[in-house]
Amino acid sequence: MLTVMGLHLWQLVEGWQCWVHTAALQPSVAAPLGQVADFGEHLQPSSVDNRSSSSLATSSSSSSSSSSSSSSSSSSSSSSSSSSSSSSSSSSSSSSSSSSSSSRAHQKHSQAGVPRRQLLLRSTLAPFLVQLVLGSDDATTIVNSVLSAYGLPTLKASAGFRVYDEFEDEFYFEYPKAWVSRRNSMRKGVVISDFQTADKVSVEELELPEDGDIAAAAVAAAVLPGGRRLVQDDVLSLPAARLVKTHTETIDGQEMLYLEFPSETLTRSGYNIRRKNFAAAAVKLDKLYTIAASARSDQFNEEKKTLLQHIVESFRLR
Repeated sequence: MLTVMGLHLWQLVEGWQCWVHTAALQPSVAAPLGQVADFGEHLQPSSVDNRSSSSLATSSSSSSSSSSSSSSSSSSSSSSSSSSSSSSSSSSSSSSSSSSSSSRAHQKHSQAGVPRRQLLLRSTLAPFLVQLVLGSDDATTIVNSVLSAYGLPTLKASAGFRVYDEFEDEFYFEYPKAWVSRRNSMRKGVVISDFQTADKVSVEELELPEDGDIAAAAVAAAVLPGGRRLVQDDVLSLPAARLVKTHTETIDGQEMLYLEFPSETLTRSGYNIRRKNFAAAAVKLDKLYTIAASARSDQFNEEKKTLLQHIVESFRLR
């Protein structure tokens, strides 16, 4: 499926402004894309055709020269031979010029369409490049990103979960296969979301709060990422303490604090977006690790509640 969609995916990567809303593009991705594009240009067979054409022309011209010199020597011995070799020379010249013009026509024809080797390179590398940009290697997720970018109906999302388990991180958890991930650029952690519904899960690594209130710190990390206003003029409000439900459990010797609370975001356009949040927090080596999974209140149901709770309850520290 990925190879068939390869060319279309490549075109999306080259024109990635069509689906910026589906992936957080990092500046570091631009360099590999440029290098691969250059590499593809170097591999196109037109340069090979040019070298073949020039060698054909050279061999034709040398054969024409030798034929011409033999015709000169035979012309000094006999005039009838001379006229015969002259006609032979002119026919070899005309054949050389016709072969040159046909090679030029072949070169022009090959440049008019996409070279076969370059097409193969693009269709093979496109899924890998999309994985770098989109943050997922799930085939259905990648195809859905293409379809949604063109405003077309999408396929049914992949079912099941996958494990987020990176060597450099002190945590691991499960999340839906259809969701896409990106690293936090300004701080440690990761954000994974469903680009179709805006459901998301985020993990933060924080310093321990000075007042020791882990619940308040976990809520703030979920509602106010980085401890500040989000972007532009959107305003995020912390929920009242009475709305935050908490309970603790000890799992594998690690004490976990679980939370459930609502949140509101007032956009600069005046819209008030409400979300349902499920979170967990744990302390290790004077660091606070929090995970928060949320969905919009107008899309919330029992199925999503079960999904978000599963994500949060799968969170573990090493």
